[in-house]
Amino acid sequence: MKSRTRMNAFPKRVLPLALLAAAAAISIAPGPARAQEGHGEADRITGSWRVTVNATDPSGVPSFPVLMTFHADGTLMQSRPYYIPAFGVMETAHHGGWKRIDGDQIAATTFSLAQGAPGNAALNGVFFGTEKVNFKPVIDGDGNFFTALWTSTVYGPDGNPIVQGSGNLSGVRIQVEP
Repeated sequence: MKSRTRMNAFPKRVLPLALLAAAAAISIAPGPARAQEGHGEADRITGSWRVTVNATDPSGVPSFPVLMTFHADGTLMQSRPYYIPAFGVMETAHHGGWKRIDGDQIAATTFSLAQGAPGNAALNGVFFGTEKVNFKPVIDGDGNFFTALWTSTVYGPDGNPIVQGSGNLSGVRIQVEP
């Protein structure tokens, strides 16, 4: 985990930020991620997905669920539990976009806003920062499963990076059930 605080920043902000980045995030794969030829076309990402997020940096953060909806117009919404007592912060839904890049590759970026949760002595209700998450989903052959690596950067109110996190995620398409 990379962390950078300013001299006048609350020392208690670093741990909640690190945990927020791990608990909220998703990002850019380090290498090219391609859907299978003829089966995982980028347009097949549209729809709603149940996603499991795993943090690898920082380590020790439990996996958590996320719901994502990729719209045909290139917009993206992501929801997850907004309040996690152990982290002491609350976060809005993630808003963002996705697009086809380099053939059938997909790139996505989301943003959310965070504030200190009630009872957080250092940040009670105070704007904490903005989280940016990037990822490149790879869709399987039947179009009902994807995986991705993610990275997250939390920016303080002044726009400077505070903490970064990374990990992987896996999504299963939400199907209509009879």
